[in-house]
Amino acid sequence: MKWLATGMIAALCACAAGPQAVTSADMTYWENGVTASEAVFVGASNDSETTAFRYREGGLWDEVAVPGGETRFTFAETGRDVSAIRLTDASRNGGLSLILDLDRKVVDLQEAPGEPWYVRYTIVAVH
Repeated sequence: MKWLATGMIAALCACAAGPQAVTSADMTYWENGVTASEAVFVGASNDSETTAFRYREGGLWDEVAVPGGETRFTFAETGRDVSAIRLTDASRNGGLSLILDLDRKVVDLQEAPGEPWYVRYTIVAVH
């Protein structure tokens, strides 16, 4: 995979501006040195789909369609540190949870509390 590094200011401005299209450039942009405690956009994919997680105000993250940018699901941020961001959607299965693990470059999914965790996506972009 190709990791591109450019200025973080543009990414922060784009995310703060509100809902907008997610472009192919967003999905190949890996900001050098960005930790999970600073990230506002995480692009991810697997063999069958590509998606993105975009931070918005109030500790909420939208999972958005790629290409496009339409919101598919909304998650509440339940924690973050330098390596990972933890998200939960309480409206699905009593609490579907994700871990955006930047160190391992994967998105782990737990479909309901008490269920096993598994890798859902590979992270391909962060800013």
